[in-house]
Amino acid sequence: MSNQLQMYWPEGQTISRSDKHELPEDYRVRTYQSKDNEKYISLMISTEFDWEQSTLDNVLSNTTTDNIIFVEHVASKQIVATAMACLDESEHFPDGTQLGWVACDKKHRGLNLGSIVCANVLQRCINLKYKNIYLKTDDFRLAAIKTYLNLGFEPLFHLSDMKERWNTVFASLNMNQTARKELA
Repeated sequence: MSNQLQMYWPEGQTISRSDKHELPEDYRVRTYQSKDNEKYISLMISTEFDWEQSTLDNVLSNTTTDNIIFVEHVASKQIVATAMACLDESEHFPDGTQLGWVACDKKHRGLNLGSIVCANVLQRCINLKYKNIYLKTDDFRLAAIKTYLNLGFEPLFHLSDMKERWNTVFASLNMNQTARKELA
């Protein structure tokens, strides 16, 4: 059983279209291609994930390449943000689809690229009629949690300490649980 925070996408919920999902000029959204391996691993390592080729091989064995979304900086051709969906059952989400491996290059933060890749993955999951969409994250990943809440994910209270941990997260984000969707 995972000790991470978990969140779920409410069944039947759609993604709201807003300015926060507008791609900045000089960037484009695309899917994974096999030529991306080195750049993908480099992005993940730069965002403090412990990644290597075997990690990527494992990821690729649990999803399709169309489920791995990138934001690419057009001028430099660098992958600067990513998120993916993998079919991954869990105790709380049978036949689940996990949104995961969300990362954004530090030099390109503040442009809502994390929100953009997550929204693209979510839209793909919704279009493909995937059920039980969820994610796992760490308590200290406050910027990511804020993104997930703003997109419409809901906290899952799956362990006895979750209420206290979520209250700490909401306090750190300067929001209460009922007002969290209003956070800009």
